[in-house]
Amino acid sequence: MDKDQLKNKAEETVNGIKGQIAELETKLESATGDARAKIEEQLEKLNLNKASIQEKLDNLEDLAEEKLGDLRALIDGGVDSLKDTFGKITGSLFGKKEDNQ
Repeated sequence: MDKDQLKNKAEETVNGIKGQIAELETKLESATGDARAKIEEQLEKLNLNKASIQEKLDNLEDLAEEKLGDLRALIDGGVDSLKDTFGKITGSLFGKKEDNQ
């Protein structure tokens, strides 16, 4: 995967996660009690992970080609973490874990 492909993948992932976060924040408005607290905690983690991937994406332009392998691993790990967190949040909301992979 070259630099442009990696950048596109990361941008698509971040944009998708932003949409999912917005949707969950809307649903959070009607959540109460323990479910609300759990969702808020998971949303906070999701936002932190999204910010981390966004920062790496922003720095992609400055990276030399030999460093792309390291960045690929970081972005892939961040994407997996975001998907896992999103699955936990949707599980809290809907009582099941959605397949986000």
